[in-house]
Amino acid sequence: MATTQPLPGVQNRQLSPGLEQDLSELLRHARDLLGHDQRAAALLLDRAAQLLPAPASLPARPGGLAPWQVLRLTRYVEAHLDRQILQKDLAAEVRLSSGHLARSFRRSFGCTPHAYVMEQRVGRAKALMARTDMPLCEIAIGCGLADQAHLSRLFRRLVGSTPLAWRRQHQPAPRGGAGAGRIRLVAADGRSGQDCFA
Repeated sequence: MATTQPLPGVQNRQLSPGLEQDLSELLRHARDLLGHDQRAAALLLDRAAQLLPAPASLPARPGGLAPWQVLRLTRYVEAHLDRQILQKDLAAEVRLSSGHLARSFRRSFGCTPHAYVMEQRVGRAKALMARTDMPLCEIAIGCGLADQAHLSRLFRRLVGSTPLAWRRQHQPAPRGGAGAGRIRLVAADGRSGQDCFA
């Protein structure tokens, strides 16, 4: 078994033997799945990341959130990106009023809670587009957005290009003939739905 070198800028933290074994198994299974099931591999990697302990300390900014609040909010947003996230829910998560959260959040994160959530949604969309072949409409829903059009508007505003153009630049070309990458969604009652680009 090869030894691993510590990553620059990452502290070498001791893990409990049980946690180390769980992480090792998850990472081994993810590596084995990478070649033929990227979606399952991505889920295993996400689970492994959730098991890692939090950094020992996060610097607090004067007038901003406490380190535990920053950590709790980032984890809450990450865990709930697939659904609606309201400012009042974020405030309740760290036991603050909505107004106080808005002021403190801006000091700690440098943006509003809404802007932060939207940036995280686009970040998850980018990761899914780069790692999977999921259609953009499924990615949009999985990132808590209303539909593919909502993803496209938000993506263009924050990234400067459309999701489809970004995906083409960051993912190998799809195999298939003409029309590859386009699917047609069908409603539950059998009626034809909207076109969706993969």
